[in-house]
Amino acid sequence: MKSDCCLLNSQTAIANTTKTLEKSWHKVTMSFFQDPDWGDCCEPILLSPSNPNAELIEISGYTLVYCYGACPKIYRVYKGESMLGLVFQHIMYWTNEVDEKQYAKPLNAAVALDYFFLAASMTNATPDIAA
Repeated sequence: MKSDCCLLNSQTAIANTTKTLEKSWHKVTMSFFQDPDWGDCCEPILLSPSNPNAELIEISGYTLVYCYGACPKIYRVYKGESMLGLVFQHIMYWTNEVDEKQYAKPLNAAVALDYFFLAASMTNATPDIAA
């Protein structure tokens, strides 16, 4: 009889826990859909170069716009209105997304990125344009 009592108490405890979890889950999912309080996580991280809140590095012919990260810091590279790609600011050097070289200055990493895409576009050009 005692084992039946313990079993009944265990089953009741499990049922109560399950109900509590279901209520909690329902409350979390409902509050997620109804009243999203996302805090600071929904601030735009991909700011355009013209946005006054964007962290910019202006270098000869290029604009670097901070995306995210701390080490490395990741910047989008713009030439005029066109985005070329990404460069990465490490503690002692800069890199880009197309080669494995380390550059002393961000301009060098941006120029290498620009030259890479210029060369890539020339290899895909038709013979009429390339000549």
